[in-house]
Amino acid sequence: MIRRVGILAFAILSLVGLAASAELPGPVLAYRTQLAKPGGLATELLRAMRDGTGTSQERRVAAAAEVALNAKRTEAEMEAAIEAATEAARKRAEEAAGLASETDLVPHRLEAQAWEEYALLRLAAGNAAETKAGERKKMEALAAVATPEELLEAALKTVRTLARAGETEPAQAMLTLAKKLTLGDGPLHDSAEASARVQASEAWLAARDEKTALTEQREQLTKALAALEKALGANAPETLDCVTDLAALPHEKGGTNEDTTNLYQRVIAAREGAWGPNHPATLAAVLRLGNYLWEGGETKAALPHFRRVFDAWVQADGLENKDRLTVGFRLAMRDRENGDTVSAEQTYQKLIEAGTNVLGAESREVLRYRNDLAIVASTKGDYSGAEKLSRAVLEIRTRAFGAADTDTLTSMNNVAVYVRRQGRYREAETLFREALAARIKVEGESHREALRTKANLASVRFALGEYTEAAALFRQVRDQRSVTLGEENTDTLSSQEDCARIALVLGNVAEAEESARKLLEVRERVSGADHPSTVGAMNLLANVLSEKGEHTKALELQYRAVALREGRYGADDLRTVAISEDLGKTMTEAGDFAGAEPLLRKAAERMAKQLGADHPDAVESSYDLANCLLKKGNLKEAEPLLRRALERSEAQFDPEHPFVGEVAHALAELLAQSERTAEALPLAQRACAIARKKTPGNATLIKRYDALAAKLQGKGG
Repeated sequence: MIRRVGILAFAILSLVGLAASAELPGPVLAYRTQLAKPGGLATELLRAMRDGTGTSQERRVAAAAEVALNAKRTEAEMEAAIEAATEAARKRAEEAAGLASETDLVPHRLEAQAWEEYALLRLAAGNAAETKAGERKKMEALAAVATPEELLEAALKTVRTLARAGETEPAQAMLTLAKKLTLGDGPLHDSAEASARVQASEAWLAARDEKTALTEQREQLTKALAALEKALGANAPETLDCVTDLAALPHEKGGTNEDTTNLYQRVIAAREGAWGPNHPATLAAVLRLGNYLWEGGETKAALPHFRRVFDAWVQADGLENKDRLTVGFRLAMRDRENGDTVSAEQTYQKLIEAGTNVLGAESREVLRYRNDLAIVASTKGDYSGAEKLSRAVLEIRTRAFGAADTDTLTSMNNVAVYVRRQGRYREAETLFREALAARIKVEGESHREALRTKANLASVRFALGEYTEAAALFRQVRDQRSVTLGEENTDTLSSQEDCARIALVLGNVAEAEESARKLLEVRERVSGADHPSTVGAMNLLANVLSEKGEHTKALELQYRAVALREGRYGADDLRTVAISEDLGKTMTEAGDFAGAEPLLRKAAERMAKQLGADHPDAVESSYDLANCLLKKGNLKEAEPLLRRALERSEAQFDPEHPFVGEVAHALAELLAQSERTAEALPLAQRACAIARKKTPGNATLIKRYDALAAKLQGKGG
């Protein structure tokens, strides 16, 4: 028998509780946010409601609102869609009211559903008065038909929505009213299920109260979970909701722990068993676990969960939702950082397409995706393509956000980076100086991005052979980063690597070794033994040891570095080729010409093919091969390579660039071995002059150059 005793009075009291709020709260507060910013979290909420976690009225209005969200993007269009849906709901309510009678209860329920829709839509439109009017009419319709069980469910749902809206006191009042149904002579006083549901809502509300101690929050939710498990079963939806609430409590020590992970896994397993692996509710649970791990610092462990939901979304109903785009962005970003350029590129393309539909082609998010796609192109060695993509983003950001906007300044820096990587150092220097001046003006000299741009300027001055100026800039950046970011911040470690590398070039081998050893130790501890940054530090230390003549130790490190690079990127990737080239150079210095030559040939060929034969990096690779051939005694093949390297370096750089001096010295050495002293001597003397001017502190280099010049002078005399 349907029990309706006291229901009308309870409904009126409930409506009073709702009216105590300045604006009637409810799940569609999220709709309102969503309608103002298409693509946000509310779309997930809407879909969840539509798929069974909300009331029938909520599912209907969720579906209507979702249609508006997906079909309309401008605020005016969405408001028009809401108005149309509102009018339809009002007409349905009035038609149902006209059919209602004491004997036919169906129209009452239809009327209540329609007014529920009306109220939610008016809330989405921001009209509190009409929202309350719709709620009152809904409650009047429900008074005739609602059972105590239905009323309890509605009241407890309202408790949560009120609390989520920040209306704590009305939520508590509503909970008190709901509790009366289960106490004393209340119609549900003998229902263990009803009591368990009320207890769970009490615990949930306490967990949201900052004044309640964390231990008490956990204790209340644990007791509520036990009651729900006993009354409803371990896998009932309300039980699983309580498990999720318990898992969501913060930890005293921060981070993640196994118990919480197991709670999330429990919910996932239960929903997989009930609804299948790709049901929205299952995927929502998987996403919660991924977010928990990510926010707890376990980004690597989070990625498989993100990948699972992302792939399911792509196959089902797409990515046109801001939170789905966020998950995709996390995946693409990690793939890019881990060197999986194929997966990263595919994901960024999907994000750009979906983001354009949801957020607009000129939104910051879509431009960020396009910016990162340029980074992927650069990682693959397509510097020209990266420059083209980055210039397009710069043009849009300048027009949309202004020249002084931080995103615009980032694009200025990025364009300069890709110009530098194509070997156009003078042009890159101009761009970096402009970007740095703008950064300092907008953000200050010690801002993280200003320091990044200054480091890039230092790198291009280094490439141009201005080692003393570059060293000073690198040190400035390192010192400022150490203060503002900390000694073990990734940016600070990059600066330490820059300083160690230029110390080696300037002949400060002891300083370079100390810095390189410390850097490698920190990189291994912070990033892991096989991380790309760790491999770079390993190779740097090997180069220092090779310069000291400790070739066996250097080779041991470089063999390991090459293996790690090949394992991550493949043998033909330029990042692998670059370290293989350094291995070949060390082998050359160690006298292992047979081992060095094939590595250096491959590097020269790969660089020329990927970057162009005239790119500075390709010219340097060609020189490294020529130097190996020279030391091996293959003068015939080495000579044309050295002459071309000298010609191209003179064309690309200042005549006194250290690399010009290095090539001139090698060619002089070859000519000396061929008894062409008259031609060799000017080249040897030129190398000596460059070394003294550009690297005055590198006594070893100067001594080696001087020795050849003196020998040639003696022969000439």
